[in-house]
Amino acid sequence: MRCCGSSVTVLVMLWGSPPAVCRRPRTAADADACGPVCETGSVLRSLPSPPDRSAFIGDVARGWLDTTLDGATPPPGLDALAGTRHLAVVLVDGLGVRNLAARTGHARHLARRLADAGPARLHARFPSTTAASLTSLATGLPPIGHGLVGYTVWDPDARVVRNELSGWGPGMAPAVWQPHPTVFERAAAAGITAVAIGPREYTTSGFTRATLRGATYVGADDLGDRFDALARVRRDAPRSLVQLYVPELDRAGHRHGWQGSRWAALLEALDAETDAARLGSDGAVTVLTGDHGMLDVAREDHALLAGWSGLDTVLAWAGEPRGVQLVLREPAAAAETARALQRRLDETAGEESFLVTTGDALVDSGLMGDRSCDDGTARRRLGDVIAIARDECSALYRGDGSDDRSRRMIGQHGGLSAWETELPLLLW
Repeated sequence: MRCCGSSVTVLVMLWGSPPAVCRRPRTAADADACGPVCETGSVLRSLPSPPDRSAFIGDVARGWLDTTLDGATPPPGLDALAGTRHLAVVLVDGLGVRNLAARTGHARHLARRLADAGPARLHARFPSTTAASLTSLATGLPPIGHGLVGYTVWDPDARVVRNELSGWGPGMAPAVWQPHPTVFERAAAAGITAVAIGPREYTTSGFTRATLRGATYVGADDLGDRFDALARVRRDAPRSLVQLYVPELDRAGHRHGWQGSRWAALLEALDAETDAARLGSDGAVTVLTGDHGMLDVAREDHALLAGWSGLDTVLAWAGEPRGVQLVLREPAAAAETARALQRRLDETAGEESFLVTTGDALVDSGLMGDRSCDDGTARRRLGDVIAIARDECSALYRGDGSDDRSRRMIGQHGGLSAWETELPLLLW
């Protein structure tokens, strides 16, 4: 007990306590009183630099294949990939390293792994959201390379907003929308058994067909059954690459908050299954990580744009509440509109709440990956103006009644905070 307790103390020191509750400092009426001169007077702020010398979620499976097939050096923090015949990536949707560290009392087994990892972690690139990160894991490409750049994105050909998780249909063919080879296709071509394990409902989804091509999909709704399926693959195949997907925590976090009892109960269940699964068998390595972290955002902390005159220039609204993408009727006005929106949000949400930039500047920043990976698709789907939450308690909505259902969501992600972008790197 003393050992577990000391581990928790160390983890809190490393990753910090849950974020404090914030409240909007000013109202929309304050911004209206400021007038049009204020709205056009601000200067676009510099974007932060991407993490340096760090491993990203897209490095894991690709790095293992590079090491196994080509003898390459493993990515930073992933030396354990070398010399193994089996890799399993347990992808826990919505589990950031800070979320895990703050709730280790519900995950004693995972807490020991986290303590063993020390400061080692993976990173999610912008946007810190499922469609972008899972596609990076599956292709080894950053978002700027694979082009899935948000929960919802602009389709410039059809001139509509597409949902990249559940909106697949006519005009959004998986192999066209995401044409890049997957790590599973590469593994299968080399004679490595490639398997994706997850809930049955995703077996034939458009997102599955776009990102898990080359893998045999094993549907299992019970979490324990998923780990049993992993054990069977390792027992029967001489070499294997497996993704085991756990979406339950993300769902609970969105509905009830990651600091709630439902999320804690699911974390306990995950902890028990990983403890029982004996994931560290000879010749095998297991990586448990997330696709993004999560923050609980109170409804009273929502920044609302209803009444802002700049909305008249917006053709479409995409992204997520902590990474809003605005498609403009006149893209050439992106810089001017971004300055006006920055001023509006500074006045209504506080100067530390949001960073507003243009799509071009975001692409140039490296936050979505190196420009050498860019084939132009990401920029075409990305908004002209991007409003990114940079604190730990903000989310942006229209506030005109059209997004009331979305505003019920408690757990949020998509921004640039460490809570959203830093991911656990637990190894067996």
